[in-house]
Amino acid sequence: LEMGRHKDAMRVLNAGFDLNPDYEPLLVIREDVLLKAAEKTLAEAIEKQRNTIYDINQEAALHVERCRIDLAHQQIAFCEARLQRHPDQLVLLIPWAQALRALDRCEEAVPLLRRAAENPHLRCEAMFACGQSLEQTQKPLEALSAYRIAAYYRLPPPEPAIQNAAMEKAFALADKLGMVDAARRLGRDLLPAKQGDEHHKLHKRIEVLNRTPL
Repeated sequence: LEMGRHKDAMRVLNAGFDLNPDYEPLLVIREDVLLKAAEKTLAEAIEKQRNTIYDINQEAALHVERCRIDLAHQQIAFCEARLQRHPDQLVLLIPWAQALRALDRCEEAVPLLRRAAENPHLRCEAMFACGQSLEQTQKPLEALSAYRIAAYYRLPPPEPAIQNAAMEKAFALADKLGMVDAARRLGRDLLPAKQGDEHHKLHKRIEVLNRTPL
């Protein structure tokens, strides 16, 4: 692999897998190599689409979509297999759910993410992803609740990037749903993270909300 001889490496890995399919180090390397190969194929397809003339761009777009689907299916299979081997590695539920979302199977992703959120160290990331899945399945109130958990969980606190993204999603939903009091609070909490035009626009929106009757 370090010499770039991926085909030769796969032949060796496949031969080892045939001899001992339960050998964990071999399984992990083989899965990682297959995933990287699928990611590379997708990247190459996207690059080819960018450089394709308009008349055949639709065919290139279909090829990109097929590569995305193939990658998602491999991610699902490998995450499920690894979790069966290591039931304590709940972190695997997050990429598994993300792959399901890539296939528009968001309803299947939600229970996986709720299960991942049982681990306090995964809760914020899992609940943010859960909010995204719930929003895609047209469940805005449940999505808002998930985003607020991701933004305001205390121990351990969320990473700033996740906290800001979750707060922004929650604010947009609360504002859209006409939940004025919730939108006011979320807007005030989100404002310090904004700069320039974004800060100005959010400040103006909060002023409007402050004048809006409950």
